[in-house]
Order: sequence, then C-alpha cells, then structure tokens
Amino acid sequence: AWADAEHLRVVALPAGRGEILDANGVVLAVSVTDDTVIADPSVLAQAGALADVAATLASLLDQPIGQVRAALDVPGHCAVLPGADGQPLLLDADQSAQVGQAIAAGRLPGVVLGPVVRRVYPSSALAAQVLGFVRASDGSGQYGIEQQYDALLAGQPGLLYTAVDVNGQPLARAPIRQTMAVEGANVQLTLDANIQYWAEQGLAQAVAQTGATGGTVIVMDPTTGAIRALANAPSFDPNAYGQAPLTSLSDPAVSALYDPGSVMKAVTMAAGIQSGAITPDSAFFDPGWTQVDGVTLYNFDRYGHGWETMTQVLQYSANVGAVWVEQRIGGAAFVSDLRDFGFFAPTGVDLPGEAAGLETPMDSPGEADLGAAENAFGESIGVTPLQMVAAYGALANGGVLLRPYLVASVTADGGHGATQVYGPHVVRQVVSAATAEEVTQMLVN
Repeated sequence: AWADAEHLRVVALPAGRGEILDANGVVLAVSVTDDTVIADPSVLAQAGALADVAATLASLLDQPIGQVRAALDVPGHCAVLPGADGQPLLLDADQSAQVGQAIAAGRLPGVVLGPVVRRVYPSSALAAQVLGFVRASDGSGQYGIEQQYDALLAGQPGLLYTAVDVNGQPLARAPIRQTMAVEGANVQLTLDANIQYWAEQGLAQAVAQTGATGGTVIVMDPTTGAIRALANAPSFDPNAYGQAPLTSLSDPAVSALYDPGSVMKAVTMAAGIQSGAITPDSAFFDPGWTQVDGVTLYNFDRYGHGWETMTQVLQYSANVGAVWVEQRIGGAAFVSDLRDFGFFAPTGVDLPGEAAGLETPMDSPGEADLGAAENAFGESIGVTPLQMVAAYGALANGGVLLRPYLVASVTADGGHGATQVYGPHVVRQVVSAATAEEVTQMLVN
C-alpha cells in the first residue's frame, strides 16, 4: 500500500464544456482546444539538442530564436513556450500540424503538444451580461448563464488511475483504471441573436443621443415569458473580461433598482379598475397638485388639467390623477396589488444576482399614505427593469403574470444526450382579462 501510494496517482481527465446557443441554434459560447508547446529541458540537456530544437521551433512558429531558447533553457522537467504576452503560445492549425510532424520525425526530442481549452464567444459582446464568462484560472462560470448553469455546462471530469514517475508525471503505459469524462450539456436560450443585435444597436444609439450613462432594453413574449432580447449599456466583451470594469459585468436588467416613474400609472389604473374604484371614464378635477400627510405632490409639469377622465390621466401623465386613483383603492390594498403584479419579489428568472426590489418603509400611517401615493406614479419604489416588463406582460396577456425565462432547453452530453425542455410558468392571475383589455385600450387611446 505504501508503494502504491508512492507510485500511483489519480489524474483528472477534463470534460468538454457545453455550448450556449440562441433560439435558432446560433452558437453564442463554445469551448475551443488549442495546442501549446511543452518541452522537457532535462531531456534537451541530456540529448544536447537545445540549440537545434530552439532553432526548429523558432522557424516553425515564427518566433525569435533567442526568446524560444531562453524559454527552453530552464531547470526542471517542464517548460511551456510563451507568446509575446507571457501566456502560453497558442498554435493555429497549420502550426500544430507542422510541429506534430517534426515531433513524429524525431526532430524535436523532449517536446510534446499539450492541449489548452479556452472559452470563445463568437459574437464578442453580444448578450455579454446574459452569457457571463468562464474564468480562465479555474474554468468556472462567472455571471450570467455561465454561472447559473455552471454545473450542467461543465460536465463531469473523468479519472485516470495510473503509475507515475518520480516527478509525478504519468508513465507512457496502459492505465490501471479509467473513468471516461462526460461532456457538459448544451444550453439553448430563448434569446434570438438577431433581435438581440438590433436591440443593442438601438440602445447604443439612444444612449449616445440622450447623453445617458446607460440603459436597458428587454424584449419578452408576454404570452410565454420567453425573453427574446436583453440588452444593456455599457456592456463588455467576455473574450476579454479581464479588461472590463467590474461594474459592467453584472446585469442591470435584473439586479439594478430604479424608480420607474410614470410607466407605473398603467399598473395603478389596472388596480383601480379591478377593485371597482374607477372606470376608464371616471373623472375628477385636477388642479395640478395634491397634499398627502402634509406633503404637496405635483404633476411633472406643475400644470392643472381641470376635469379629466382616467384615460386622460394617462394621456397627460398626471401624477395627481394617479394619486386620486390610489386613494380610492386604499393604500394597503394598493400596495398589495403591486405585490400581485410581481413587485417587491424576484421574478424567478434563470439568471444569478436578481434583486427583489425596494418597498417604501411604512413606520407610521402618514408614511404609509405618502409612500403609497408616490408609488402610484412610480416614485419611492425600487423595481428592476425585468419586473416592470413582466408587469406590462400581464396587461398584454389577459391579466396573467408569467415568470420570465431565458433557457429553452438543456441537452446532456454535449448535445447528444437527453433533452430537458423548459416552457411557460404561470405565476398568478393578477387582474381579469376584461381589466387588462380596458387598460390596454386606455394606453392605445
């Protein structure tokens, strides 16, 4: 047993990482294996072949002969030929073939080709925050789908129980026992690369035109919850994630909170109609301001519209009208309606780092009244862009709130095994189909 422990080792056999594809099969993330040159300096020294091997490699790889020789003339049993950046030199197909032929011909004693697996994102920054990246140091998924589905994408490494030499290197003879590696699963998204591309282009143009610091575009099918595009600016290139600011790596569509403002008024109207407190034709006199708990709230333009219907409240984007609706529902009931629409809780989307949202503290009745009033026009409330999209999706889908999702299917063993299909998931019926239709028509008007 002592002898076995000294001369036998368990060597991990890496598994291929699965691909990430869009809804149409376009590859968004794939693992590529490149060759690198590994040499045994002790063999070169014993054979007196250092000069010849350095010259041959320099010629085949178009590298400075002095740099190659310096890399090989080191103590020990392993030297990896570096590139200009100091990282292992990755060979292209022609270089791998030429070096392989030279090794087979006996011109490169003590030299072997070693595989280096790297993650490649063919479309560069496209959907970067959805995808995330694979950390080069340990091969683990970071951010996005790469992190959320890391265990499935990574697969199961195999094991080689074999004899080793005094340096711990496997000997060139039959292994004692071997367990084959299982390739990682392929993950297919609901994302459409074409829609994603144009969403990113439009967002970049809008950010430039407005001078904004950033923005988000989400395209979701309201009948299923399937996300067709999720674009953020600023973004990053996952092929060079180390050069990106840390703040660009996370996905603001699911993790950043903001006060949505007047887009919340459609939700307020839906809550009012569903409760029976109002109809689209209900009218009130709007002086341009109102008071809640001693605080004066104004329309955004501080303009009073006089008598206006609920449809006109949306037309004018009147804050005072939204507060009027909330007060007829009742503050506690209105906040409960907001929860029903999915605010103050994660949507459950299959991405890491999702925020739950932020509810106004209600330490006193006055604070509760003021908070609910401001919530009616989208202030003093923190939501994610995805929560807002999902709420509007319910209005577009007969009042049914669906859980947004990004993964359509997972196929085991590198796309050759069993497939698990994911589909729509109903969260709840938020309002009736009739209410949803009335609010939709109000928005159209």
